[in-house]
Amino acid sequence: MPVFPTVANTWDAAFYHQSAASLAHGEGYTFQGKPTAFFPPGYPFLLSLADRAVGSGPRTGQAVNLILSLLLAAAVAALVREIWGGIAARWTLVLLALDPTQIAMPAFLMSETGCAAALAVFMFLVLRWARLGTRSALVGAAIAGTAAGFIRGHAFLVIPAVFFALVWARAVTVRRAVLPAILCLALAGAGLVWWGARNERALGGRVLLATNGGINLLLGNNPNARGGRAEPPGGVPQTGDEIRDEAVAARRAWAFVRNHPVRTALLLPMKAARLWAFAPVVTYRAELAAKAGRVSAGVLLVWAQLVHLLALVVTAILLMRSRRLRAPATASGIWSALLVTVFAVWTAGHLPFLGGARYLFPIQPLLIASIAILAAGSARPRPGVDDGGEA
Repeated sequence: MPVFPTVANTWDAAFYHQSAASLAHGEGYTFQGKPTAFFPPGYPFLLSLADRAVGSGPRTGQAVNLILSLLLAAAVAALVREIWGGIAARWTLVLLALDPTQIAMPAFLMSETGCAAALAVFMFLVLRWARLGTRSALVGAAIAGTAAGFIRGHAFLVIPAVFFALVWARAVTVRRAVLPAILCLALAGAGLVWWGARNERALGGRVLLATNGGINLLLGNNPNARGGRAEPPGGVPQTGDEIRDEAVAARRAWAFVRNHPVRTALLLPMKAARLWAFAPVVTYRAELAAKAGRVSAGVLLVWAQLVHLLALVVTAILLMRSRRLRAPATASGIWSALLVTVFAVWTAGHLPFLGGARYLFPIQPLLIASIAILAAGSARPRPGVDDGGEA
């Protein structure tokens, strides 16, 4: 499916493509000839490496996404294997290969696939460290977690969440988890300090990660908001000065929140529903219809939505059946604690801004894995983590 021309929700693809080409050509992180920090730099940097190797082009980006999607599937399967064993892991690979969302999303030159892959690698390596105590796994986890955050900032929230989940499930002690968690957060923090210094030099102002935060805050908190992206009255600030535009947008959004506290509170469940109710690929229904045909797009979207609803139901069943959440290091306890904490922080991180189906994609593979676990039979956890065994 061609990347360009962009349709509906895929303007971001033009930004990623152009900024990656600028990086590959030694022009720095720029867009339309100007230094930028509108999006986090992680995904354009990945694309730029491929551009340097084989030449810049939208198909190059799609090839990168294909590789990332394979890494994602392998990492999620490895994560499941760490907890539930090989049968569940093989089912995970099969279901991820057949999930229409996983099939279609890499075709879009968007950052979700890269973030999902890095997050899956991070969670797997943290589980491997918890189980075997290997330092190399911990170092790899710190690198993967930092990479995920520099692709999509919300991923930084998952770093402490995973360690908390392991403590909650009694897979590790608090004392054992503190230093590794600090290591992972310290690497992420060092990266943010370095990136903030770059932004101050290039843009003339302190930007921790990206300048689109204020814009997204305004798009989700204005008189027209209904939980998703909503153009505010008068539009969003677009003067070309990213620092100023973000500040103005943030002030307008917070003014709406202060003046309409009840309306703001009512928007929260609407944002959560927008995030969770639909398969991530549904966000790109207009793009699919325009480029793949209405019939093909309709079949894929219905299929994707049915899989997504099934995954939600199965995950809920697994969580309700997790009778041993408080028992030491049971497979069901570790999996349930991981799901609850990651889902909770991911949702909480998006509620101040806006909801949208595509934003769920980085953690959606965990839902698909729940189907695999149920299909494989939850009575077959990995030796060493069931019935009170140590992780």
